[in-house]
Amino acid sequence: MVLSSEPAAAEQNQFYMVYQPQYKLPSKQPAGMEVLLRWQHPEYGLIMPDDFIPIAEKNGFIISIDEWVLQNVSKQYVEWLSQNLISDKLKFAINLSPVHLAKEEFMNTLMQILKTSGMPSHNLELELTETAVSHFVYSSIAFEIELTLIFDIKPLKRLKYLQCVIIARV
Repeated sequence: MVLSSEPAAAEQNQFYMVYQPQYKLPSKQPAGMEVLLRWQHPEYGLIMPDDFIPIAEKNGFIISIDEWVLQNVSKQYVEWLSQNLISDKLKFAINLSPVHLAKEEFMNTLMQILKTSGMPSHNLELELTETAVSHFVYSSIAFEIELTLIFDIKPLKRLKYLQCVIIARV
């Protein structure tokens, strides 16, 4: 089964990222990049996130996936910045699972990744994954209630301190 090979996918370089530009309107100036995860399975071909993220969230592997994405995105940001390929004002937006955000060690992991890579926290936007949000949310009011109930609010305040932006798109 394809999903039984999910834990080895990062180690075997089967995951890759697609960087989708975001622009300010009406000026059409670059504002950021949305980073989209893809899985190129050696036997089954391209597997889209809708097919593997919900299962990864259920089995806990999502934490490894999120950390892999955070590490690689932050390294890519710094590399492109050092080569003057992007502006230091550009933001990179990644999807993050609420399952990961709820973990006690998330903040320490995030701070360590940013420190190691050299990526400024204000250039990182964390978006909650659509699949996870859809399980918790029926309206934006319900989402605020769920955030309070599901997550300890302290990690969210620390993210604000880091100047990361959390976006929940419903």
